[in-house]
Amino acid sequence: AILDMYCAHVQLTYGQSLTLLRNTHRDLGEVASWSLAELELGKPTIYLTTATSPNSNARALRPQYFRRHGKAIQSWISQRNTGWQVVWVVAEDEEVIDPRISRMLRKYEVPYIYFAYGLTRAWGNAQKNAVLQMTYALSNANSGLLGHGPVYGLDDDNKMLPELLNILTKVTRVGAFPVGNLGYEGWEGPIVDEEGVMIDTESGWKRKFSLDYGAYTFNSSLLGTLITAPALWKHTSYAGESEFLEQIAGNIRHVEPLCRKCRVVWHNEGL
Repeated sequence: AILDMYCAHVQLTYGQSLTLLRNTHRDLGEVASWSLAELELGKPTIYLTTATSPNSNARALRPQYFRRHGKAIQSWISQRNTGWQVVWVVAEDEEVIDPRISRMLRKYEVPYIYFAYGLTRAWGNAQKNAVLQMTYALSNANSGLLGHGPVYGLDDDNKMLPELLNILTKVTRVGAFPVGNLGYEGWEGPIVDEEGVMIDTESGWKRKFSLDYGAYTFNSSLLGTLITAPALWKHTSYAGESEFLEQIAGNIRHVEPLCRKCRVVWHNEGL
């Protein structure tokens, strides 16, 4: 799947993809690391996806931020949620992966795939597409190994509680929930009408879908159906959430409010 992505080179130049292929030929361990032995074939799966870069907001503290996520995911796994499993898909905006991140991922025994997909320095768009390509490869009905389930964009410098994963599993197609450190009163989340239908969001930045990358989730079955691979995240400039949600939801009223008052994830939350 990783080689297929490099050959398709979505949002990469031919030269960038050739460098990644050469690095793979020289030493696969330079460009990818994974641990999937604990996953069950065909079982419903939560897909946590992270587009990361040495130049992200986390910067030199990235291993510590990944450790925080790893602890939260491992805590959820330890609760033995028998109907679900989780995999963490991480794309690095570099020509090689960071050994510090690999060590941190292995330490917490979280099922993961971590691979290089760069160097682009373009708001993480290429990496956001890459993690969706990998999710599609893992979950599609023709050749995937794992069951369908929620796909969630977990920024490296966000903070989440284990309870977030339980909320993600409620989604049918596309869902939303509050995220902290955003909005007029510190929380950006769904506004619903008297019938419980989502009609707007509590956001200071008004777009057609005014939702942060960490404020929504969607079912993996939409990949390859409503939007076709390999160009799943088509946006090439800043942000892109509204444009992506327009592809899979069409209208804000089609977004499921998974919770209104839950406090389980925070945007750009310091250590």
